[in-house]
Amino acid sequence: MEPLDTPSAIQSGIKLIHQFDVGSGQRVDLLLDFDACKSIVQTGNGMYKLKPVIKVIPTVLNGINGFVDKTLPNVLISAQQGGTIIRETVLNTQTGEFFLAHLAPGNYDVVITADNHATAVIAGVPVPDLTSITPVSTNSMPAPPITLGQDPSPKTISGTVTLSPLSATDETVFVAAKQTFGSSPTVTVKSQVAVSEVDSQNNPTGNYPYTLTLPIAAPSLGQYATPLPITLTPQSAVAKKYAIETSAAGYQTKSLNIPDITTVNTPQNFILTP
Repeated sequence: MEPLDTPSAIQSGIKLIHQFDVGSGQRVDLLLDFDACKSIVQTGNGMYKLKPVIKVIPTVLNGINGFVDKTLPNVLISAQQGGTIIRETVLNTQTGEFFLAHLAPGNYDVVITADNHATAVIAGVPVPDLTSITPVSTNSMPAPPITLGQDPSPKTISGTVTLSPLSATDETVFVAAKQTFGSSPTVTVKSQVAVSEVDSQNNPTGNYPYTLTLPIAAPSLGQYATPLPITLTPQSAVAKKYAIETSAAGYQTKSLNIPDITTVNTPQNFILTP
């Protein structure tokens, strides 16, 4: 290990000067590419200096944006396809805005959740190309921020996923709670990466406990359409119905349909096999 002499600019701040264009109605990301090989140089006296070489790479943003009631607690917004989360983000608690960026062209279901509130789903939101941004709500009328119905009594479901046989490595185990609205869409409401229990030697046991807290109030569904706003309608037929899905690399995915989650009073355990 060698000491690294850093210039005073490291303390006062590094100024990056780079011109870039922002098209009308577009957003631009600035990717800072730090070149470690060129940034560390050896001086004549055998010392090492940090002379930062940083490239600024503009990237035009695309995706889906909107506004959600900023008073809601712990809001999560995701862009999904077929119940698979493609991109997920949190809410800007100061403005209520969210942005799901860098999406491949296609149609997405936008899923919005918050603690102690019902789920909201906007189906079929289009992202036409790599430079377009599709709004699903704004911060003013006639497209006000999206709000969610209250759910004062969410249901907690838990259990253990067991890998049989135990993998030689500590596998990543996913647990997801999904809901299907009629024939379509199917969306993930909550998901979790389960962490393995360990034995007295701190070795994974192959048992992965999980806990999911799920809304029981009727979720709301709206089909994307313009002009905004999008109408979200409660779907009472879907309330309390979930499929719990478990998966791990190298093991067969397993799921369990629960027609009424409020009636579940025992752990829901899974055994995954290759």
